[in-house]
Amino acid sequence: MIRNEQIPKVFVGGGIFEVMAIFMQTNLALDVSPLVVVLILSAISVVIRYLFASSTAYIASMLPVFLTVGMAAGVNPVMFGLVLLATNAFGGLVTHYGASPGPIIYSAGYNNLKDWWTAGAILAVLSWILLFVVGIPWWTFIGMI
Repeated sequence: MIRNEQIPKVFVGGGIFEVMAIFMQTNLALDVSPLVVVLILSAISVVIRYLFASSTAYIASMLPVFLTVGMAAGVNPVMFGLVLLATNAFGGLVTHYGASPGPIIYSAGYNNLKDWWTAGAILAVLSWILLFVVGIPWWTFIGMI
C-alpha cells in the first residue's frame, strides 16, 4: 500500500509528470489568452484532484506541473497559484474522502455515495464559477494580483 507521503515519489518514479507534460503540449492549445489557459488548467486541476485522498500530496505532486505549464503560457504565477490552491479545496467537496472530515461525516450514514458526489460536483462547479466571477476580480481590486 502506498502512503500519502510516498505519492510524489511514485509519480516522479513512474514518469507521470513527463506523460502529463507531453499530453498537455500536444493536446492543449496554450497560445490563447492567459485567462483561457487558467480556465482550462484549473478545470483539469479539479478533475485530477479527484484522484488524490490528500490535499497535501496533491499540492506537492501537481502544483509544480500546473504552475510550470501556466507560466510557460504567460499566466501571472501569483494569480494562477492562488487559483490552483483554491481549486485544491474543491476536491474536498466532490468526494467523501477528499477532505479530513469527509469520512467521518459519511460514516455517520446520513448520505449515500450518489447524493454525496452529486452535491459535491454541483458545489465544486459553483465554487469554480464563483472563483472566476468574484475571486479573481476581488484579488485584482485589493491589489493581490
